[in-house]
Amino acid sequence: PPHWSLLLRARALDNQVYVIGCSPAALPPSVSGEGEYPVYGHSTVIGPYGDVLAELGGAPGAIFASLERHHVDLFRKQVPTSVQKRFGEVYTQVTEVRGSGCMHQPPDKEV
Repeated sequence: PPHWSLLLRARALDNQVYVIGCSPAALPPSVSGEGEYPVYGHSTVIGPYGDVLAELGGAPGAIFASLERHHVDLFRKQVPTSVQKRFGEVYTQVTEVRGSGCMHQPPDKEV
């Protein structure tokens, strides 16, 4: 499907890692033994910057890519999302449990 590459690239950027998407290629019905089976192929290797390093077409095959740890480290220094998380200070009010411990309980009304 058209979104295959986009989703893989997004996951690589979100997590600042290499992503390898493996997808079966189409086989002739006589080989698969089950008639028509819709497959996409296009196995892909994505770099931590979201760049496509290697991609197959729809036919069976193999791809190779060099995965370098220093690219991940460099990207994480350039875009330090792990140190920018502010869950404790921003989301405390959202995650607090009030009253009886039921998060769906409405706040106490002022009389």
